[in-house]
Amino acid sequence: MNLIVNCQKVAFKSALGVPGVLVNLCTALSEKHNLIFVVNRLEDIQNSPLRGVIEHAAHEIILVDAAKKRASAFKREAIELLPHHFQGPDFCDRSILICHDLHIYDIAWKYPNVEVMRETFKQNMTRATAVVTHFPRTYYALERIAGLTLMNLFLTESPLMFDTSEIAESGPHASPYSGQFCELLYPGQLQAHKNHEGLMRGLQRLKERGRTVRILCPGSDFTPDLTAHLKALTRQYGVEQELTFPGYVSDGELMEMYRHCHGVIVPSLAEGGAYVPMEAIAARKPVAVHQIEQARMHVTAMAGKVIWFDAADTEQTANAIEQLADADHKVWFDRNALARERIRQMTWDSVAEKWNILIDWLSGRRERPVLSVGRDGWGIVYQ
Repeated sequence: MNLIVNCQKVAFKSALGVPGVLVNLCTALSEKHNLIFVVNRLEDIQNSPLRGVIEHAAHEIILVDAAKKRASAFKREAIELLPHHFQGPDFCDRSILICHDLHIYDIAWKYPNVEVMRETFKQNMTRATAVVTHFPRTYYALERIAGLTLMNLFLTESPLMFDTSEIAESGPHASPYSGQFCELLYPGQLQAHKNHEGLMRGLQRLKERGRTVRILCPGSDFTPDLTAHLKALTRQYGVEQELTFPGYVSDGELMEMYRHCHGVIVPSLAEGGAYVPMEAIAARKPVAVHQIEQARMHVTAMAGKVIWFDAADTEQTANAIEQLADADHKVWFDRNALARERIRQMTWDSVAEKWNILIDWLSGRRERPVLSVGRDGWGIVYQ
C-alpha cells in the first residue's frame, strides 16, 4: 500500500516529540508499505538530524507541487498519514491522523489565536478517516474536552523514542552519589510549559534549608529569547551553579547523563503522556513527576511507581528534589520491575501491526476493528 506522509507542518530540525514518533512509526510501517514523504523543501529533511532514518524509511521524498500533480492517483491508490493534529488531509480521500496531546486546551496561553487553532484542530479530527493516539489520557479525554464525537478513534501503545533500557541490563546498583551533593536530570526542549522556573524555585528553597542538589537540563532552544530569560532566572533565584542548560546533546551524550544521574525529575505543566518518566524507569532511575492527569494515566498504564508532586508548589518541589537525592536505587529498581517489563514488551513493530489493521480496514480488506483495552490502559487489542 502507498502511504502519503504529509510532512508540510513537521519541524524536523527543531521539534522533538512529533518527528520522533513519526520516524519510529514510519520505519516500522516501511516493512509492508511504500511511504511517500511530502515536504515543502528537500532541505527540511536534508538538514535534519533524522535525515538518515527518514531516507531509509521512505520509498520516495517529493515536494508538495509534485504531490498535487499525482493527487488523482493518490486518491485512488493511497492512504494519507497525518503526523499531528494540526495537519489536515490534502492528497487522499482516506487518512489516518495522529493526535499526540491536548495542549491546545491544556495550556491555551501557549498559542496565538487559540480559538482559531482549536477550530482547525477539531476540523482536522473530523476530516480524518481515523484518529490514532498513543497516550491513554488523549484517548479518553479527547472527545470530552474538544466537544467532538469521533466514530473511529483508536489507541496504541507508546514505545520509547529514546531507549534507555541498556542502562538497566547490569541490574541494580548502589546510589552513585553520597553525602550532600548529587546530580539529577531533566531532559526537554526549553519551552515555557516545561516549567524550568518551578525547578529553580525548588532548588532555591532547598538551598535555604542547607541542601545543595545539581540538576542538568539538556534540550534544544525553542526561541533564543526564552533561553536567555531562563538563564537570567537562574541568576535571579541564585541557582546558576545548581541548574545548568547544556543545550542540545547527542543521543550518546544523553545516554551517559541518564547513566550517571542520581534520578530524574519532570516538572512539566503539560505533556501528552509520560515519555521522560518511562525513559527514567527503563534506565533503572527513580523519578519524580508533576501530578498532571496525562502523566498519571500513562504511568498507571505502565504500572510505574514514581514520586508525585505539585510543581506549582515550591515546598513540594523542594521535597521531591530531596527525595530523589536520598533515593535508594535498589528499592526503586525493585518497585518498577513490572513497569520495565511492560516497557520491554512495547515495540514500534507492535504499534505498526495495529496500524496495519487500520490500513487493511481502510483498504477494504477487512471489517472495521474493535478496540479493547484494560481498565488501567494496558492490554490494547484490535479485534
